[in-house]
Amino acid sequence: MFTSSRSISISAAAARRLLSRATVKTNASKSQRRFVHVEKRIKELGITLPKPAGPRANYDVVCYDEDANTMYVSGHLPFMEDGTLMTGKVTNGGEDDKGGRDVDYGYQAAKHAALNIVSTLQARLGGDLDKIEKIQKVFGIVQSSDDFKHQHLVMDGASDVLMEIFGDKIGYHARSAIGTSTLPLDITVEIECIVKLKPALRFKVGQRVECKVGPKSTDWAHGTITQLRYKEPEWKDAAPYHFCLEEDGRYIFAPEDTPGVIREATTATATTAK
Repeated sequence: MFTSSRSISISAAAARRLLSRATVKTNASKSQRRFVHVEKRIKELGITLPKPAGPRANYDVVCYDEDANTMYVSGHLPFMEDGTLMTGKVTNGGEDDKGGRDVDYGYQAAKHAALNIVSTLQARLGGDLDKIEKIQKVFGIVQSSDDFKHQHLVMDGASDVLMEIFGDKIGYHARSAIGTSTLPLDITVEIECIVKLKPALRFKVGQRVECKVGPKSTDWAHGTITQLRYKEPEWKDAAPYHFCLEEDGRYIFAPEDTPGVIREATTATATTAK
């Protein structure tokens, strides 16, 4: 299979290992699955996402700009896993601040608000958080006393958990944090964000395609896509497609989603490079 260093970072040895794999019989459910890198990381972190919450007034929780491939996520509330809403004002804890919340409570509230955002994104993306290319901007509002000056430390609760879930490349974001004397429903924090999505792939799992398997113009082979966004452990980036060749049952990958590498299958039998 033709590979390009411009689109995927793998070693030559890794490519040879992949191309030389013998046919492996799999059941239909396994062959049709996609790689769930982000969801797997959430499970490994021991995180249980809350149920996605709907809007609390006349607005949508997400606005999708198709031209920019960007999701604008409305302000989310700090609902805990059991549905409890984290409320109260963050204060410095002085004698005049009785009943106020401390920085750690605010940090946890920001974390839960961010997890609610992740839950909403997962629901809106059909369960596939791997479609996210970048968390571009996070904006947080902290209900706090006038003399409280550590809203940035409260917002670290959101930033830290987003980095844990998505990693540095996707999760590292621009951010603003401000304080306010009150918030709707007495919530401790409200957080919104802007999320960039990966370009949509042209083909789907189970679709029959032709893939480039050699340098000649006739070096194309028929195959069926088995997985989307395939990634080996040592790879930096994922390949858009993983599929099974019809001729010999080998599993290979397409390093980029371009017509010069993968295209719709024709009725004629493609020629495989020897």
